[in-house]
Amino acid sequence: IIAALRRKHKVRAPVVAFGGSYGGMLAGWLRMKYPEVVDGVIAASAPIWQLAGTVQRETLDMPAVAISKGVSAAGGATDRCRDNLKAAWPLLQEAGRTAAGLRLLSRSVKACSPLHDARALTRWAQSPYFFLAEGNYPFPSTYITFSVTEGKAFPLPSWPMRVACERGIDADFGVRVDGSVADVNFTLSLGDLEVAVDWADATGNGDTLTAEQLEASGVMRLPPPPPRPP
Repeated sequence: IIAALRRKHKVRAPVVAFGGSYGGMLAGWLRMKYPEVVDGVIAASAPIWQLAGTVQRETLDMPAVAISKGVSAAGGATDRCRDNLKAAWPLLQEAGRTAAGLRLLSRSVKACSPLHDARALTRWAQSPYFFLAEGNYPFPSTYITFSVTEGKAFPLPSWPMRVACERGIDADFGVRVDGSVADVNFTLSLGDLEVAVDWADATGNGDTLTAEQLEASGVMRLPPPPPRPP
């Protein structure tokens, strides 16, 4: 098409491809494959190296890397915010291993219906951070909210990940960490609640604790999802 247009108009006009997300990846690959045809590319949120055979250890899970950076000191927030979030998910799941724990979690997050699985709660609570990372701009933007909400899109604030941390996620919840979080091999403890994380496996004592022990541990105060703007 590009060649046909150039022949039709008898001019070698420069061509710039653009796209976002997968469209940005396609635009980038187009420029790489046909540099003599495409002069440049504007690509946003386009992980062009996320292909089998090109992924390195440091780029294994770039969305998680981007989220971790956005809620850490490197992204203008605090490292405590990042550490609290990484600790929250396995601790909340461990607390929900019993019916009593699930009832406490349901009440804590004001669930519309009783929770039957703590993993469902953490999946729901984790999802906003992916979108915040995609829209983590130094100015208010509806880039993300326009695509994921119905009706009028509300703008995210400038640096929304920093704002989320400032709304209580960077508080000192008393979580203790032993081991290497970077290698995903560590132990978490909060009050009487303990959980050992080894990559995708997590084992702990949540099923041996009473509702009183779980509530006293403070696990129900751990970070919720970022608050929705008014």
